[in-house]
Amino acid sequence: MLEIIGTVDSNLLLEEYSKIEHHIDWYVTGTQGRQSCIQTRPGAPLCLDGCGSIDPKSDITAYNYINPLIQNTIWQELIEQYKMYRTRFLWINEMSCYSIHADSSPRIHIPIVTNPNAMFFFNTGGVRHLTLDNVHWVDTRRKHSFVNFSNMKRLHLVGCIEN
Repeated sequence: MLEIIGTVDSNLLLEEYSKIEHHIDWYVTGTQGRQSCIQTRPGAPLCLDGCGSIDPKSDITAYNYINPLIQNTIWQELIEQYKMYRTRFLWINEMSCYSIHADSSPRIHIPIVTNPNAMFFFNTGGVRHLTLDNVHWVDTRRKHSFVNFSNMKRLHLVGCIEN
């Protein structure tokens, strides 16, 4: 359901994120937060293609175009190292949660800004907080939700991976 598959320097990630944040276009997900794709389908709108819900039958490997903003950066290195597609920055607002859902593929989650009160809830397998400095493989094909009970926003880099 959830496994740590690597380590990263979350301070470096936050520093690198801060350098590009003001160049990012955002897709706002209601009161829950915002997200931006840094990997889209070739020729599709940068930052927005692949945000929100997508057709579960769509081919995630089609989301393989790396936004020029992140080319030759730590973000591209992580995408290539973990073979991610449709990679996004996902902010979840304070005191917010996602609906209960299941995704069509597993995900790689890399926390950049988090707190102990930001957690995955799985219909079987309980509650899990994803820790800084770790790369997490998460089987999001299982029904789950993400909840942020804190007064701080949470930021993860999230990429789809092939089953």
